[in-house]
Amino acid sequence: INLFRIRLAGAYLEKLIWPDGLSMYYAFRPTRSLLQPEVLLSLVVIAGLTVALWHWRRAPIPSGPLAWLGWLWTLLALLPLMNLRGLGTHVFADWYLYLPSVGFVLIVAGILDSFPLRFKAPPLKWRNSLVGVAVVVVLTLYSTATVRQNAHWKDGYSLFSHGVKVSPNSAIHRANYAHQLVLRNRLDEAMAQDR
Repeated sequence: INLFRIRLAGAYLEKLIWPDGLSMYYAFRPTRSLLQPEVLLSLVVIAGLTVALWHWRRAPIPSGPLAWLGWLWTLLALLPLMNLRGLGTHVFADWYLYLPSVGFVLIVAGILDSFPLRFKAPPLKWRNSLVGVAVVVVLTLYSTATVRQNAHWKDGYSLFSHGVKVSPNSAIHRANYAHQLVLRNRLDEAMAQDR
């Protein structure tokens, strides 16, 4: 199996779990060894999730199969993205996660739904309070990340300067950022982007 594909799948899972540092384009370098930290971590996470959700599926709880279905959905939706030749220069893009994110939501729903059955659940009044607090915390974290991300789309300069920070090896970001610098008459900085 191609190590680059393992790393790519891991990067997609990372963006599903915590969508921070998003950008229009990403530059990926070739993967040369299984011992590269990104590849090794991706492999461990993918294998770990597969084993855990397979075990969860077989547990005598009604929502275990839902989490497994969500994992299969996520993997199958990512599968066409692993055909790198068909994607051209955009092997990784946030918009490719729209369909796999449905599977991710099924995983989370299946796991959360089975917690009261799998573990000794607190009394109903405490459980509802805990769920409410957890929902508020998660919504606050994701809303904060969304507001921060939206600020990068204010104009071309903001978008491509952020893109250079997120993916410094992206020639597309550097060229567009240089263009934005030229528009602002910052020619020396624009020339520095051509490296």
